[in-house]
Amino acid sequence: MGWLLSMVPGTLVAADLRGTVTDESGQPIPEARVLISTAQVREGFSPLCPSCYSDCGKAATTDSDGHFTIANIDDALLFNVLIAARS
Repeated sequence: MGWLLSMVPGTLVAADLRGTVTDESGQPIPEARVLISTAQVREGFSPLCPSCYSDCGKAATTDSDGHFTIANIDDALLFNVLIAARS
């Protein structure tokens, strides 16, 4: 079986992943760690393993209001995000 990977120059679009981490009651969680663990392409397939994309491993810590930003991620990918916080 062969693999075909085609990339068109200029299709990589950087975006920021922004959000708010809250608990079950809607209260913000400060100092939570937000990590991009794996990714996959939005369309088609890729021969890369899910954790081999350059955005995997990027992380942020929430501020006092639970807000976070992970800057300059590939807009062509879908991400699995892991959030860890002290209880």
